[in-house]
Amino acid sequence: MSEQGISPPPGFYDDGTGAQRWWDGTNWTEHRNGALAPNAAGDAESKVISWTATIGYILAALLPFIGFFVGLALIARKDRHGIGVVLLSTVAFFAYIYAFAR
Repeated sequence: MSEQGISPPPGFYDDGTGAQRWWDGTNWTEHRNGALAPNAAGDAESKVISWTATIGYILAALLPFIGFFVGLALIARKDRHGIGVVLLSTVAFFAYIYAFAR
């Protein structure tokens, strides 16, 4: 029996952009899962998150206590920079303690 003519069953499949797209058994639909369809709002939101992450890194280095909470907020927003901000805040905090405790 030939493999031609046999298509995968309906379901979400990787569309090559990191998102999953619905295959109805014969055609791709516009239904997506796991990522938003590209649009101007998504681009603006990513810039806001990048700006927030930049502020978080600056605060983490200069004011570790505040930077720590900014990092936690970034983690809650599922921003990949949140963990980095929290770690930098923790290291900076202990560096300040070590430097001023002498």
